[in-house]
Amino acid sequence: MLLSISNCSTTRTNLGKSIEKKIELQFNSSGLALLFEGNGMIDVYENKLIIRITDATIKLNPKFNNKNYEIGDMYACLGKFTDDKNRKWKTFNRSIKKTINKKIDSNTDSLKITNYEFEVPYFSEKDLTDTWIVFKTTNKSREGWTYAHSLNKMQDFRK
Repeated sequence: MLLSISNCSTTRTNLGKSIEKKIELQFNSSGLALLFEGNGMIDVYENKLIIRITDATIKLNPKFNNKNYEIGDMYACLGKFTDDKNRKWKTFNRSIKKTINKKIDSNTDSLKITNYEFEVPYFSEKDLTDTWIVFKTTNKSREGWTYAHSLNKMQDFRK
């Protein structure tokens, strides 16, 4: 799943507290299996990002015709290209999981996500340069990952 995020500002920090405005977050996906769209906010603090999904919808693509797909857990993390030419990338600095455990029917259901908050740590300002926000979800058995990430691969969240 590919997630498009747009925002308009960065935030300075002072002693671990946000001292400027929040970053607005709007996203939509153009993915294969899970369709994910919504909005939220990002607060930048010293050593962590607080990512809030205020209103979002997750739907399984109807072409998969799955009446009992269950989303297990969801994480937020950071992502970067490791090899731009070969389109290889990695995720790092993962949040604590949010357990969802909800079933959806690909033909009729969608999952509403409201007021989900993730704390994503970072250890240097390099972590916040040329970075994506990545959402990772698992299925019920937690054997595989589905990824959603921003199209803006040059995001800079530094102060």
